[in-house]
Amino acid sequence: MYRGNYTRKQIERHTRKHGGIFIMKRRFFGMMSAAVMALASIPAAPVSAASVGQKLSVQSGGNPQERGNCDGYSYEVWIDNTGGSGSMTLGSGGTFSTEWSATMSRGNFLARRGRSYDADRKKATSYETTVLNYAADYTASSQGNSRLCVYGWFRDPLTEYYIIEDFKNWCPSQDANKQDSKMVTIDGAQYEIFWLWHEGPDITGRSSRFKQYFSVRQNRRTSGSITVTDHFKAWEKAGWGIGTLYEIALNVEGWESSGSANVTKLTLSNTPNPDPDPDPNPEPEIKYTAPSGSGTGATDAFEGSGTDWTARGESVKYGFTSDFKHGGSKSLYVTGRSESWNGVQLKSDELKAGDQYDVSAFVGFNSPNYNSNSYTLGLQYTLNGKENYDNLVDADCSSGKWTELATTFTVPSGATDISLYVQSAYNEGTATAQDKLDFFLDDVKLTNLSQPEIETTTTTTTTTTETTQPSLKVTLKGDVDENGAVDVLDAVMLARVAAEDTETGISDQGKVNGELDGKDGLTTHDLRLLLMALANVKPL
Repeated sequence: MYRGNYTRKQIERHTRKHGGIFIMKRRFFGMMSAAVMALASIPAAPVSAASVGQKLSVQSGGNPQERGNCDGYSYEVWIDNTGGSGSMTLGSGGTFSTEWSATMSRGNFLARRGRSYDADRKKATSYETTVLNYAADYTASSQGNSRLCVYGWFRDPLTEYYIIEDFKNWCPSQDANKQDSKMVTIDGAQYEIFWLWHEGPDITGRSSRFKQYFSVRQNRRTSGSITVTDHFKAWEKAGWGIGTLYEIALNVEGWESSGSANVTKLTLSNTPNPDPDPDPNPEPEIKYTAPSGSGTGATDAFEGSGTDWTARGESVKYGFTSDFKHGGSKSLYVTGRSESWNGVQLKSDELKAGDQYDVSAFVGFNSPNYNSNSYTLGLQYTLNGKENYDNLVDADCSSGKWTELATTFTVPSGATDISLYVQSAYNEGTATAQDKLDFFLDDVKLTNLSQPEIETTTTTTTTTTETTQPSLKVTLKGDVDENGAVDVLDAVMLARVAAEDTETGISDQGKVNGELDGKDGLTTHDLRLLLMALANVKPL
């Protein structure tokens, strides 16, 4: 965050314009996008030289800023005029320690060290590989927010940038206004890159509207090696404008929080990184084969060459893999998801309005960077001209393990365009990297529980208990006890059959009346159909 050399007239003019608060950043750091950070309405402190071991203290309402150069690295420590205090003790080279207390409303503190490149006026991507090596002990309160990051600016186009290595409680990747979000791999680790518009004072001493570029490390850390140039190149490859390099610094910043940091190592070099710090847990690369042809409908073990499950979301790709499976030799792999609702879906004539179903599916993911994730099996349909999305069942899944999504559901009467879908648990806000993780689907089974037509013709049946007489006909469907009515007493008698009670007391005629699924023998399925009829879910 920049505090330039503003004239008193500039400050007073900006202060009047913004209702008495000299706003330097609209959304640098805060709870979601509502946070606003204010800077001190005073000119920047003059640049001075300090010595190794010197402690520089700042206090709101007193001395709010110290900046200068020490042992080959620049330094700055600053606190907002809303209250609080902090300090920075300079170490050799770029090292430093800092602590702050700014827990009041709009309290803001920062301490940073780095180098200026402004005199060169060279494009940021034209430098030899620039590497920042660091190590820090960093803690902060649960109140408010804070971050540990690489920070700087470009000129032409004017751009503020951040490479966030660690943060507490909140970071800009949760901002709903972020643009061009995508994942990149740098130094063997995954970073989410995106940009935001920002309006406020800049390094030219004026107030303007400019972009902020972000790289947010997915596997957070407090020490390592950062090839800063590769972040510049990744932003450029994404089509973002890259200007001349102004500065690179390691920044510790707190918003409405308290905390401390001890940066025990900080070096900046313009040579290739001989020992990049790879992510010890890269996401695995999955090999898969795109389906060819149709499959077996909703019920699918994904063992053939085709499937009727299709992509849910334009960027989604899917196919068969043997790298992670529940049963058999293969599963369905789902990748390329850009939103939490992206996944796979099944639209089939098997799904009929008014019918009841049992459904079961196994879902899993395999990531070294996330221990668990939530997944949803849902039903999509149109009813009375409105699109509906019913989450049938949610389940938490552990990395490297399979979890069953199973439930019983009824398709609403009158529904059309009916389909099942599997996705991450829906996130109302902007999808995070965890929301977009690849996942696997296997051993899907759909069973229609609705009663088929029962023929009232002479039948020969073989029950699970006794054999009925072939000459008997149905006198009243469901009347197991032959009392001339279908009621709970009939269900009790069928329940005894389900419990394998050999003394059921059901006559041969009662057995014929109780065979509701049209199959030989009294079973638990007959009991289920009778209970549905008694509950007015489905008539006999």
